[in-house]
Amino acid sequence: MKKFLFFFILAATNSAFAQLRCIDKLLPIPRPSAAHQVTAAEWRAGQEDVMGPDEAKRAVSTLVFSKLLCRSNEIDFPAAPTCGPVDVTIPGSNTCYYYSTLGYFIITQDSEKNANIIFNKTKRVF
Repeated sequence: MKKFLFFFILAATNSAFAQLRCIDKLLPIPRPSAAHQVTAAEWRAGQEDVMGPDEAKRAVSTLVFSKLLCRSNEIDFPAAPTCGPVDVTIPGSNTCYYYSTLGYFIITQDSEKNANIIFNKTKRVF
């Protein structure tokens, strides 16, 4: 009986989470920005030690669509990510900016290849 109750509560929680709007999942508390992390295993990090546009796109897609369960009609990415080094003397210091219809993402990669993502709800005018 306890197992059934546990799975029922788990299913109800997942269903309620799936019903939230994407912006509410990206910003779980009422602030202009929020930090998220996607582990290397979750976003299938490659062999590269430097975060590039393809890696940034894959990490954000994993966060938005696989981890937060946003629907594809809730968010769009009109432009490719832009990446560059924060410090040219540090090879792994690349930071990527990825704009969406809900706001923008700042993506970095740590030494364990986890993607550290900051979402800010300020929208870019195209």
